[in-house]
Amino acid sequence: MAGERVPLALRAQPDDEATPGVEQGEVSEAEATPSFWGRLFQDSLETLLLAVVLFVAVRATLQNTRVYGPSMEPNLYPGRYLMVNKLVYRLDQPKRGDIVVFSNPMGTGPALIKRVVGLPGEEFAIRNGTVYINGEALSEPYVVFDKGNSNWGPRVLGPDEYMFLGDNRTNSNDSRSFGPVKASRIIGKAWFSLWPPSLSVSLPYMGGLAGGTQATGTASAGG
Repeated sequence: MAGERVPLALRAQPDDEATPGVEQGEVSEAEATPSFWGRLFQDSLETLLLAVVLFVAVRATLQNTRVYGPSMEPNLYPGRYLMVNKLVYRLDQPKRGDIVVFSNPMGTGPALIKRVVGLPGEEFAIRNGTVYINGEALSEPYVVFDKGNSNWGPRVLGPDEYMFLGDNRTNSNDSRSFGPVKASRIIGKAWFSLWPPSLSVSLPYMGGLAGGTQATGTASAGG
């Protein structure tokens, strides 16, 4: 009948009750904020991924190695631990005097650590223990012990060949026996000493050819 009131219970109701203080179509702060455990899981995952990336990066650029045998005495004694820089020779070429770690040219056995003495393109020879580069005697202040009387060459090194010799010439298995070493076998440059800490971390080197022609470089290892 006209003029009758509609009971309150029959009035249209909204489909969902609105959350106080939140406009329709918005998400409440409680629903938008991750839970404590969610945040913890996310932070832990990010930390783990960062650690993996750092580990891979370090392994790709650095490697620790231990000196075995007497071939580099008196500059490197057995038991000494060195850090090897594997990135440096991707940016630059080995220099005469560098102490380098390279895979065994014989195909088996541990990696070797020797000093760069002959460079690509040079005529290399050893006569009565003295090294000759392009016919000129090389000054080798790092060879403290007897040089011996070995002979080798002469031979012109290829564009990617290096001659590696031990500082202890009379007690070293080096390029005099297995020949020049390809650049592809080089692992890296001995960078600094890890142990023992009492030893200096760098070995300065200044070599020279007879007649005043200088060949300079740095052998980054302990002494």
